[in-house]
Amino acid sequence: MYRTLISIPFLLGTTSLVHAQGILGAEYRLSVQPAKEPVPALKYQLTFELRDQLPGNAIVHFLRAGLIEKDRYMRLSIEKRREEN
Repeated sequence: MYRTLISIPFLLGTTSLVHAQGILGAEYRLSVQPAKEPVPALKYQLTFELRDQLPGNAIVHFLRAGLIEKDRYMRLSIEKRREEN
């Protein structure tokens, strides 16, 4: 309650200051220009280069990588459980 009573005169004083300076009705004009294109175009390549791509079914490799990661995660969680006990 005490904070509210103190803040009311402060807010009234700041609003009268804003009106006196004419900030509320002011207009600002900004000019915007596009940035230059970066050189090289991409810092990181999102895909492999065409010469590094091989024909075939890559899902086998993705599945193998997923199984390896799952096995690593399971071993890690078992080690954490042992440390907690």
